[in-house]
Amino acid sequence: YDNGDDTFNLVTNDPQSIKEGFSEDNFPNIFFKIINVKDLKNAFNVKTYGKYKNVEINVHKENENQYLVGTSDSSIAKTLGLDRTDKYYYEKWVPKEDVQLFEVRKPLIF
Repeated sequence: YDNGDDTFNLVTNDPQSIKEGFSEDNFPNIFFKIINVKDLKNAFNVKTYGKYKNVEINVHKENENQYLVGTSDSSIAKTLGLDRTDKYYYEKWVPKEDVQLFEVRKPLIF
């Protein structure tokens, strides 16, 4: 995340990142490191999505056996049987084996 002062917060959920100078955040399993933009060679914004019943959908959380998937598209929500959880958002816990995860990487340009 851009701090607006030539520094970025790098965020990960990999506990091994502590070996690379990351610190544990106030949230469980979240680690961060503040770096100067001039120290970045290749930087990407990485977002994980899922395919559930052949539909691309957001993946928010996971527990041992399920993913919490969601969308703001009401027609997709209706097709997938998602519950309305906010004025414009729909979610549902679904079995992990029913979701195919994939990442979208977008280069950050400075």
